[in-house]
Amino acid sequence: MSGPERVDGRWVDEAGDRISDAGLCRRMGWVVGTVLEGDEPGCCGLDRIVLTAVGEQCVLARRLAFRGKKPDAESLWTLDARHWREVKP
Repeated sequence: MSGPERVDGRWVDEAGDRISDAGLCRRMGWVVGTVLEGDEPGCCGLDRIVLTAVGEQCVLARRLAFRGKKPDAESLWTLDARHWREVKP
């Protein structure tokens, strides 16, 4: 592996060790204000979020209005369920 990758629905590092949501953000260079887009086929579909806090282990974000979805208030997000990519707001 050359960087974080999803294995069995979890993000892991090069050694195969689980990476926390906040750890994934640090590894990927995602900071407060970063907009991410991720798809969860068969469940919630495509979402777009903006990071509002990156803690020691957890991430706070809010869903943006996107493709007919209404924006949400800030809440705790897990990044495991989707393949996320940074997008321009």
